[in-house]
Amino acid sequence: MKYDLFQTEREQAEIMSNGLKVRKYIKGNKLCLQIWRPKALKPHIHYWLKSEEIREQYIKKEIDSLDRHNQYVQEYKEKRKPKLEDAKQLKKGDIFYTSWGYDQTNYDFIVVLSVSPTGKTCKCQRTSSLHMGTSGQSNVQEPIFMNFGDIFQLQVRNGYQIGGSVQLVGSYPYCHDGAGSKRHGYFSRHTIGAQYHETMAEFGH
Repeated sequence: MKYDLFQTEREQAEIMSNGLKVRKYIKGNKLCLQIWRPKALKPHIHYWLKSEEIREQYIKKEIDSLDRHNQYVQEYKEKRKPKLEDAKQLKKGDIFYTSWGYDQTNYDFIVVLSVSPTGKTCKCQRTSSLHMGTSGQSNVQEPIFMNFGDIFQLQVRNGYQIGGSVQLVGSYPYCHDGAGSKRHGYFSRHTIGAQYHETMAEFGH
């Protein structure tokens, strides 16, 4: 068990409204300042300063910085929430896709089996695709509703990165090897008739 070197100092610190911990003290003839972020054990600021004015400026700067960070995190979370009207449009049989691979392109397709009453999650299953021919070094694939494998749950999110359309996010079984292999994926909605160019095995890594 690691010894908490700054426990006593943290207990002496003043807790700001945003959770920042601030300890002002004098050592010798020096004005000193320690500041901890809300969950931190060690101070990220441990300075001695020339004047009380400069010390107060540092404190204000750190408070403002954490407030901006908290606001950004909150806005980010709001963006990731699914739009209820989009989530309600999800239904059994909707197909989604994700792509992955280093220096090659692979596609996995899933189909929605059911949507939770809140619209925040849905039950899904892997689904198959038809081979539609070749193009250069790619096999052309088109997904179909022919589900297989384990049923898994994904989160429904607002896909702000692709124009606001709904996305499905989470871990899914990508390799049916009996070992329960999974990967984390971001799934976009498949449009009927859309085709996907997957790198041929002999050109992959």
